Amino acid sequence: YFTDLFLKSGINPLKYMKKIPSNFAYNLKNLKTIEIPNNIINIGNATFLGCSNLTSIIIPNSVKSIDN
Repeated sequence: YFTDLFLKSGINPLKYMKKIPSNFAYNLKNLKTIEIPNNIINIGNATFLGCSNLTSIIIPNSVKSIDN
């Protein structure tokens, strides 16, 4: 899954997006915290579904909508 490959290599693809796509971080068990950058305006459906170790998400004011 491309998200896991980017994050493991130290590249944050969110810096280059306006919207976080659906299932973006699906089932990433090693994801514990994430800070969403200010360029993001929408978070897609089930973006963090299955991220069972995720305990902290920092969402900036730039985010105007969050899908299911």
